[in-house]
Amino acid sequence: ATYYPPNLFLSTFSTNQCHYAQPKPQSQQTMHGHNSKPRNNDIAKAGETLGTSLLYLFFATAGAPGWKLKDSVQRSFPAIATFLACLYGGHAFFLWSIKTLVDARHADGQRDNHPFWKKATAPQRLLTASSAAIGGPATAAALAQSQRWKSLLTPSLVVGNVGYAIATFVGLAFYGVFR
Repeated sequence: ATYYPPNLFLSTFSTNQCHYAQPKPQSQQTMHGHNSKPRNNDIAKAGETLGTSLLYLFFATAGAPGWKLKDSVQRSFPAIATFLACLYGGHAFFLWSIKTLVDARHADGQRDNHPFWKKATAPQRLLTASSAAIGGPATAAALAQSQRWKSLLTPSLVVGNVGYAIATFVGLAFYGVFR
């Protein structure tokens, strides 16, 4: 049996030797009697093809009933669009107000010994927190990862999940009050 290191098993190309191993002399660069040249990993290609095909099947079946809802969605679109515009506009105004107030306070020469609010309202943090508040932990983590803000990756996941936990009970309370 051939040994597949866990970090290479699903890659398209794999080697018989681990990347983290120390370089060995040319005479010792074989494992299990095989050559250590990169070789094609057919299981990864087959898995990718199967996975992509099943994703397409999932998307097709999830979207299939959508044509029956077309009239309902078209009738409710103006109300939903207005609600979302107010929600995102209010959210953007709130973040802009906080950033403006903090910047104005620091511009007036009122320096603190601990510039907590200046660091807390850094654009990267506001954008990540905004993404966690609106889109949840997945979109916030995707934003932090795509912008290479590695220090904000874990906080974005925590804030998004805590937001889900709190909002679930707030939503249930609203349902109980307005039912």
